[in-house]
Amino acid sequence: MLASLQRRLALAGRPSEEIAPSRPYLMRHVLVPVAMLLALLLAGAAAAPVPGAYALLIASEQGVVENATALLALAGLVPALGLIRDRRSLPSRWIVPWIACFMLGLLFIAGEEISWGQQWFRWDTPEWIGAVNTQNETNLHNYAQWTEDLPKTVLSLAILLTGILWPIWVAAGGPSGWIARSSLHWIWPSAALWPSAVIAFGLRIAERVVANLPGADSGAPLFRSLREGLELFLILFVVAYLVDLRARYRRRAAHARAHAGMTGMAYARSSRR
Repeated sequence: MLASLQRRLALAGRPSEEIAPSRPYLMRHVLVPVAMLLALLLAGAAAAPVPGAYALLIASEQGVVENATALLALAGLVPALGLIRDRRSLPSRWIVPWIACFMLGLLFIAGEEISWGQQWFRWDTPEWIGAVNTQNETNLHNYAQWTEDLPKTVLSLAILLTGILWPIWVAAGGPSGWIARSSLHWIWPSAALWPSAVIAFGLRIAERVVANLPGADSGAPLFRSLREGLELFLILFVVAYLVDLRARYRRRAAHARAHAGMTGMAYARSSRR
């Protein structure tokens, strides 16, 4: 049932000639986010009984979640570069600058997550940066509260729309032909990418519950790990979007080549008659 739902979600808002992704491909978009969440939960549960281990392994700046977010953002450059490399097969030229914006965003996010290498190589923060940085780190997002909240809020709203509300709309039978009839369908995220978005906002809800508990401390390890986990799964959605976009264009190009080959063979047979 889940596989059939994934197929319906994947084809929503697409032209009638769209080639459906394979069942294993669609199920990977469910299994990968769930596996990542389970791995983090198991790691956190294993570290919790050891004093200080949870804070160091899961919630710290050098912890698993923070580093995984940076590495995942860098991994997202692979499908983005693949799209740029195959730009001649893209359906429209304006898709190239669209992908380039994601590349710049992922590079910026990866750099900010590790304070542009400070978290890995442990250099001292220059005085002129530390004087205006709320956490005395070599990054921009800690310059002020809005520099951290605004980008995350914009990304969260975009993923809320395309990763949660859009799949719910499609699953409920809402019309999606208006997307298929416009050029927007070339870049509109597949509704089948919903799992990472659902996990991200589930963590956001858990974060808000923890934040409103009596005596809650925004610097506590559990609160920090939920907040960083939210960012990890938001980035996972973006990377899944780029992977899916490239896979979609490659299916389209392969189908076009196969169709051209069949047309050529038919023409050759008719010429020999």
